Amino acid sequence: GVSVIEYGNERWLRSYGTLPHPNMLGGMLSLAAILAVAVYAQTSASMVAWEGKWEMLKQTKMEQFRRLDLGSFLTFIFSFLGMLFSFSRSAWLGFAVGMVAVVVLSIIFLRGMVLRAVMFAVIKLGMVSVVLFVFLNAVFGPLWIARTNDQSRLAGVSVSERAQLMADARTIITSHPWRGVGIAGYLPTLMQAYPNEASIPESIYRFQPVHNTWVLLWAELGVAGLIIFGGWITTLWVTGVSLKKNASLSVLLLT
Repeated sequence: GVSVIEYGNERWLRSYGTLPHPNMLGGMLSLAAILAVAVYAQTSASMVAWEGKWEMLKQTKMEQFRRLDLGSFLTFIFSFLGMLFSFSRSAWLGFAVGMVAVVVLSIIFLRGMVLRAVMFAVIKLGMVSVVLFVFLNAVFGPLWIARTNDQSRLAGVSVSERAQLMADARTIITSHPWRGVGIAGYLPTLMQAYPNEASIPESIYRFQPVHNTWVLLWAELGVAGLIIFGGWITTLWVTGVSLKKNASLSVLLLT
């Protein structure tokens, strides 16, 4: 039940942190790295307004800029390194998409010196991530290759496990489509469906939640819970769009 990478005759443990699975750690750290990029870029953009007027800036405000600048830079480095050693492919992909999103949104909503400051900050952290990866690749390169090899034995096991988990979820949803099995009721229901396997200690790792948030929500909360969750996500999206419009207006006024 332990997540490892196989390379030759060696088995390398993936980083767990304090979480149940390396993919969880990778996902959290990829988000932390992207937020660190956003804070670092925001700090650089905020400094633009004081360009040539640093003597007018209070000492406390200057110290605040320095703390945010250094803190977000270090947060990015440690989050990026932790994400790499989680060996989570979905986290790597999420980080790449997040960085592209930061660049695209900046180009859409920012202008002038503010845009240049943000782009410079993002490029700087991007170069740092490339340097770190190249340096680590000299030692751990074979592990990156093994992790991205879809033809390896562990990759085949992973795919078959996920297919089985989706089949299990389909069985539960078919039996309880409208009301679901209740919060945290997925695994007990699944174990009741396969009592023979549940009684064998070696087979306990076969019982896992389906690796899909929407399917798990449907299985546990039913159609009503799925609709409520979708409505909540939509509300967050609408609120975010409103905040972006207000932010872009403030930036235009500033520039």
